[in-house]
Amino acid sequence: MASPYASPQPSLGIDIGGTFTDLVLHDTSGGRSGNLKVLTTHDDPVRGILDGVARLLAKCNVRASAIGRVAHATTLFTNALIERKGARTALVTTEGFADVLQIGLIVKKVEASSLDGQRHIADAMRLL
Repeated sequence: MASPYASPQPSLGIDIGGTFTDLVLHDTSGGRSGNLKVLTTHDDPVRGILDGVARLLAKCNVRASAIGRVAHATTLFTNALIERKGARTALVTTEGFADVLQIGLIVKKVEASSLDGQRHIADAMRLL
């Protein structure tokens, strides 16, 4: 039985990472597939995507108009949050949503590599 997620048109996957943007093209009906890794353009991530997509489509001999589905993911926000880079931000909630602040302050127990066995670390989110 065919997958309900299968598409007769090529699918394009894009993952913007901290260093590289990965692109994957998969065409189930035409049997074509390819991948490409380009440097992430931090000043304008879209520029890296457009360059990478154009190069991948040319490499796979696929027209942009033939693409039936695009899946996109990124770790740029996660990296910026963990590294505490980027603009200062604030989270403002309305009455009844104070738990959003508490969720952001959860302290997680993680396994430590040191001899103390386990330690607590603050979650990446905190109040300013």
